[in-house]
Amino acid sequence: MKRKSDLTDLRIELEDTYRELMDILSSLPEEYFESDEVHERIRIDTYGHYEDHGLEIRRWLEGTP
Repeated sequence: MKRKSDLTDLRIELEDTYRELMDILSSLPEEYFESDEVHERIRIDTYGHYEDHGLEIRRWLEGTP
């Protein structure tokens, strides 16, 4: 669980994960991205996942439980 993680550690993890994702995606051939299934998988595993935690993050930023 990340609740007790230091913000700096979380930022480093975020940046590392982003770099890893970009390395993986940039190593794939262009044709790979022509698939609707691939676009859906990327959506689910990246920006589509924001909805799951958006409210919690906004509450945390506002300092409310």
